[in-house]
This record gives sequence, structure tokens and C-alpha cells, in this order.
Amino acid sequence: QNTTLLRLYLCGNKLRDAAGIELANALTINSTLQALHVSRNGIRDASSLATMLATNTTLKELSLCNNLLGKTAEAFGTALEVNSTLLRLYLSHNAIGDVATSSLARSLTTNGALE
Repeated sequence: QNTTLLRLYLCGNKLRDAAGIELANALTINSTLQALHVSRNGIRDASSLATMLATNTTLKELSLCNNLLGKTAEAFGTALEVNSTLLRLYLSHNAIGDVATSSLARSLTTNGALE
């Protein structure tokens, strides 16, 4: 169990979806990590990471820039409706589209934590 690592930067490592699932599983029970950066990894489905946000209370920053999220980014809108601890979510350069953008926009009406 991690008790000291606060920030984890894994950008540009070709982690793909399976690694995203493993990270999400670890963060569901982790109570220390505050920042996770997994930009430029070819992640297509980040729904497990979004689901993790519904229960994780320590993560303050999540960066998924320059992946291939597309419509799966819609799951972050749902997660942000209940998450009150995440301060920064970076999703740039993911071609998330109108539906995911609308979901994220709706979550801003209930989420007061995001900066």
C-alpha cells in the first residue's frame, strides 16, 4: 500500500487501455496519490478511470491529454457529478465530441470543486 507517493507521471509510455484499468483499480483503494498524469499513452477507453473518480477522495489532478478517448470521455461527466475532491482534469486533444462535452458541462452545475 502506497503511503508516500503523491504524484505519478507516466506520460508517453504507450500504456494503452489495460494499464488504465490497472491504474484505476489501484486508485480505487489508494488514499495517498494526489496527481496522475497519463497523457500521450494511446488510451482509448478511460471509463474505468472515470468510474474510479466516483469513489476516490484523494486524487486532485488527472491528466489524460493527447490520448484517444473520444466518446468514452462522457463517463467523466457522470463521475464529476459525485466527485468533490478532483481540482483539475485535463482532457485536451482527445476528440471527445459533442455528447461527452455536454456531459462534462452538465457536471459543472453540481461539481463545485474543479478549478
